[in-house]
Amino acid sequence: MSAPIARLEELTEFILDGTHGSPIRTEFGVPVLSAQNVANGVLDYYSDRYTSEKEFAAFNKRVSIRRNDVLLTIVGTIGRAAVVQDVQPAVFQRSVAIIRPNGKALDSRYLFHITQSPDFIEQARKFTKQSTQAGIYLGSLKKLEIPLPPLDEQKRIAAILDQADHLRQKRRHAIALLDSLTQSIFLQMFGSMEPEELKWPTVPLSDLVQEFRYGTSEKSQPEGHPTLRIPNVVGGSISLADLKYVPVNDRELNRLRLREGDIFFVRTNGNKEYVGRSAVVTSEIERQSGYSVSDFIYASYLIKARVKLEKLNSHFLQSFLSGPAGRKMLLERAKTSAGQYNINIEGLGSLRIPLPPLEQQKNFESRATEITHHMNLACEQLRTLSTLFSALQHRAFSGQL
Repeated sequence: MSAPIARLEELTEFILDGTHGSPIRTEFGVPVLSAQNVANGVLDYYSDRYTSEKEFAAFNKRVSIRRNDVLLTIVGTIGRAAVVQDVQPAVFQRSVAIIRPNGKALDSRYLFHITQSPDFIEQARKFTKQSTQAGIYLGSLKKLEIPLPPLDEQKRIAAILDQADHLRQKRRHAIALLDSLTQSIFLQMFGSMEPEELKWPTVPLSDLVQEFRYGTSEKSQPEGHPTLRIPNVVGGSISLADLKYVPVNDRELNRLRLREGDIFFVRTNGNKEYVGRSAVVTSEIERQSGYSVSDFIYASYLIKARVKLEKLNSHFLQSFLSGPAGRKMLLERAKTSAGQYNINIEGLGSLRIPLPPLEQQKNFESRATEITHHMNLACEQLRTLSTLFSALQHRAFSGQL
């Protein structure tokens, strides 16, 4: 049985955003928080920006933060949410809305889960204004509608979804630990790779690669060859989530087809930290997709490098370029245009790559591959949990739970 529907403004004490001005910066004091501090249901108080106690007092007169307030990002990345548990002094920028549920009508945890549901997100999207940054006005936010079962039922639904979401969070944590383990092993075997600490000669990447090649700019279709794109290059490996298909002729297929050991680079992105992000092609994509490696092609925002494997190990290269020394070199070569950061083949080719003995590189690969195997299993489990969680959400907010 469906629950009655109510507007958000009818169920809250207030819905306000943060400061619209630019808080006076101080070297220390009260942290200034933005949408970046709201993620995965948690408020992170860490900030590299601070303001004075005087500005905090002025902010606090307008809206003071209490335990169980719900925070929702409303500028830029819209829809991330968190429930305040640990109250600390902070000033929020206007990219965050502070929502105080009326505790007699609306449970905070229930509201948090509602804001993460597809129906709520779709409503919010309809009210989103596009300018330099996407945003939703408070007046529109207040008009959004949510199902409103009795309070006891809200708490029961929230507890079930909390438990299910906890399983997803544990899996994400495990994936993060595995990812950091690869870099720890790299550091143990090769050191920091900072120029002043290098033990090996460096060689331009152009001398260690058979070819660099840009991908296809053809649009995806319901049928065609499985095609890797920027979203498929995640966490140093290839994810086949949301795989697209592009039809190409035989000549283009031969130009773009892949081999094991090829390495991809993200060549353009609005986020500077994503430029140069890389992943190695392995037989794992065959196991996950059912396609052979040579069936795959790739899109134009990726650059493929075919490594000379008799000189350089692809996994060693990928880990080096994911570490601090490699990232520094990549970012030095990234150029900006129209708000996008780019790196081209010339920039990649100029990277100077340290060359430890090939056997040592291969030894690293065998250890890294074992970790990657466990990471891929964890990622598959996370995808399954996320699918189940979505089904549970649907049932919860349609009165079927």
